[in-house]
Amino acid sequence: MLHLHQVILVHVGMELYPRIGKNFDIKVFTNCRFGMMSWAVLAVTYCIKQYEINGRVSDSMLVNTILMLVYVTKFFGWEAGYWNSMDIAHDRGMRLRDSTFAGAV
Repeated sequence: MLHLHQVILVHVGMELYPRIGKNFDIKVFTNCRFGMMSWAVLAVTYCIKQYEINGRVSDSMLVNTILMLVYVTKFFGWEAGYWNSMDIAHDRGMRLRDSTFAGAV
């Protein structure tokens, strides 16, 4: 069970790898599972919608989607190295809080 002080520590960025229970890592879920997967799904979804509206996908949309999918594929291939990179290892939760939840406001 989450306690208020744990929520406050996550909010101010003091928890490096916040967890719920022993197995659910919030940082991995928001940065990897939710963030990267939704980015790929949205890119493909926008292509499909453009095809439905215009009957074709523009070259710029196609290039953008392909590059996003390559980036996401590369990310999942190198996921273990991502967690050891300097900006993520010393993040202190600020990127998690600011980038992930900013869109929800």
